[in-house]
Amino acid sequence: MYLTCREDIVIRNEHFVILIFDVRTPDSEYYILNKDMVKPLLMASKGFEEHKILNRCSRRESSILDYLKNEGILVNSSKPKPFIRGIPRKNMLSAPYLVTINPTFRCNLKCWFCFRPKNESNQFKIENELTIEDYYKLFTQLKESGVFLLEIMGGEPFLKDDLLDILKLANKFPFRITISTNGTLIDSLISKELEKLDFKKILFSVSILGYSKSIHDNITGIKGSYEKTISGINELQKCNIPFILNYIVVRDNIDDKFRLLASFRKYHISRLNFLFFHEVGWGKSKRSEYLSPYEFRSAVEDIKKLNTEKYDNYFKITYRAPFQWRIDKKIPDDYFAKHYYSRCMLRGRMDILPDGSASPCLDLAEYGYIEKDAIDKGIENIWVNSKIFKKARKRTELILEQCKGCDTIEICKNQCLAYVLGKGGNFYSPDDRCPRISEIGFTLPGNKNVDSN
Repeated sequence: MYLTCREDIVIRNEHFVILIFDVRTPDSEYYILNKDMVKPLLMASKGFEEHKILNRCSRRESSILDYLKNEGILVNSSKPKPFIRGIPRKNMLSAPYLVTINPTFRCNLKCWFCFRPKNESNQFKIENELTIEDYYKLFTQLKESGVFLLEIMGGEPFLKDDLLDILKLANKFPFRITISTNGTLIDSLISKELEKLDFKKILFSVSILGYSKSIHDNITGIKGSYEKTISGINELQKCNIPFILNYIVVRDNIDDKFRLLASFRKYHISRLNFLFFHEVGWGKSKRSEYLSPYEFRSAVEDIKKLNTEKYDNYFKITYRAPFQWRIDKKIPDDYFAKHYYSRCMLRGRMDILPDGSASPCLDLAEYGYIEKDAIDKGIENIWVNSKIFKKARKRTELILEQCKGCDTIEICKNQCLAYVLGKGGNFYSPDDRCPRISEIGFTLPGNKNVDSN
């Protein structure tokens, strides 16, 4: 009898640990095993019979193998099957763990904060978008590399004619999938097709940009978009399709927190994820809408307090913002979280653009951080050898002059390079949204003499 892992489990051999990810866990949970477990797991992956592995294990190693079997992570098999992914590489991951695919940059809204590249050239036209056959090749490479998180973004993904086929295909692979959409194109026919997917591995993320029609439609630039988004949410609810509501916080949509929660309670929307407005892409010139990390945090805390006092914690509220660990004073305590799973994520992510090009981050694409023909060149090859990806990772390893002595530098990783470049800084400039950088009086050129209020 042999040992292997479940089809929906990803096990990677990295330079620091054995990393195990269960794609069916709702909160992207992972296990970390120390290096003592590399040998027995590699033996299992190479086809050694279970009794031979146990004969070479210490009592502690045997007990860990038993634990993994009891948890359903390892299973017995009558035939050997390789399951360990990754070749350990010094001070870097063997492959990205998060890949974002952008099936199209086309969109039916005109949100002024959109982060898709402004210099959309001919390479991103519809005739150059990847086919379903291309996505099969891509997903196969991602599986072989040990990628376990897949995001589907855009543009508006549902403008891609074969998006449902792409979703059904991705659902067959060991990925935890999040699909971001404005919801306006989800009707009863689409929701019935979506209902056939395995939603233990998929979460929809629907964007609403205001608690009223006027606020939402003003931000999207399209009259009637609020009603279409609510209609799409209703379709998801009818089919019991899990989703979370993304709410990008700007000054125009956060002034009345009572109406905000009341509007979402009215539509039975209980999962709210508040997102920080990054001045990148189309939103670089909207300084007047910007909230500082502290202002953002304060607004979210007010909403959480209102949720407790008025709604008996009906809403499950999450939020993401730069420098969150410094403001919250919470530092990850494991190596993977501290070095790869916290912001900035250039050490662990990759974006695939509509034409199959790769970028370390979509926000960096407009600054030339693009590697063409990613599928043909090979995802793992690009991750390891591309000069563009090496340069992006280098940014996260620098200790900038203004950041020396900071106790959160290894988590911060100098934050958002795209924001810095968009504000007139260079590769070696710090992110001036950092509370510590603000205290020493540093300001990026694009923010000087600008009234943030």
